[in-house]
Amino acid sequence: MIRDLLFTVKRLNDVFRDGTRIICSVRLEVLNAINRFVQPNQLHKIMQGYDERLIWEHTNTNSFHHPIIGVLLKKIQNAEMKQSPSEITQANIIKKWFVPTVYNTHVCSYILDNTWHKPRDIVRLLLAAQSKNSRNFSVFNQNTFDTFMPAYSKQCLVEVQEEMRALYTSDEIECIFNCLQGFKVIFSFEEISQRAKVLYPKSVLANETYTVLNDMYRVGIIGNYLN
Repeated sequence: MIRDLLFTVKRLNDVFRDGTRIICSVRLEVLNAINRFVQPNQLHKIMQGYDERLIWEHTNTNSFHHPIIGVLLKKIQNAEMKQSPSEITQANIIKKWFVPTVYNTHVCSYILDNTWHKPRDIVRLLLAAQSKNSRNFSVFNQNTFDTFMPAYSKQCLVEVQEEMRALYTSDEIECIFNCLQGFKVIFSFEEISQRAKVLYPKSVLANETYTVLNDMYRVGIIGNYLN
């Protein structure tokens, strides 16, 4: 359906000559699923020159000027303005709400590293910060992050599992995560391949190890180790 929707959007945009444009927003995992499981019918040709990839990685990752940090600041600013009608500047918010460093890392770098440079993970981080155990804190410091990070991590796990559903069945996803559970934080291709073949010899992870690892890396399940 989504493949055909993209073709339809292209045809309608070819028809409109008055400046009207239809924009179709599709997640990358959906496009990967189309290319893998259905006949794409040269979908890349109609998208070439028209698609615009949203890329949030920037070189100034330790700066409050980073666009994703800007999302966080804007949400805090909107909440502050509801409490106080007077003008609240972002400079005041930074001074009030953030310490300079967390675990000897610039606070912006720490937040970006733990949200994979994704706006939806910034929102999820804020929701986790509103959890019961974090409400007594009034600033984003090391103690605050230590308190709500477990809740945030569980929510992220649910999110990446949902992303995997575009490519794998629920049983396959459960098997993949069962194989990772209790394993080493850092492992080689040979080690995880051997583990999968011993514990789950009939699983997709055992039989298509490279493909599964590649998918997991792309959605952020593996390859995010911070020393």
